Amino acid sequence: MITSHLKTDKDPYSVPGFENYGKHCFTGKLADKYLRKHGSTATLLKDPKWVKDEADVVAAAVLDW
Repeated sequence: MITSHLKTDKDPYSVPGFENYGKHCFTGKLADKYLRKHGSTATLLKDPKWVKDEADVVAAAVLDW
């Protein structure tokens, strides 16, 4: 029997190459610092509509980051 979703008890952060996974994300206070330079705040990221309405602002902030 072939199972497409294998259950594992392994901690994903213990897998070689993934120990820093998710530690460097553009969210929260970090994102707020850069978004404020472009006239917005991190609350913008809570609404998924930003990808249509404010993508340029987020892109500019990420480039500064």
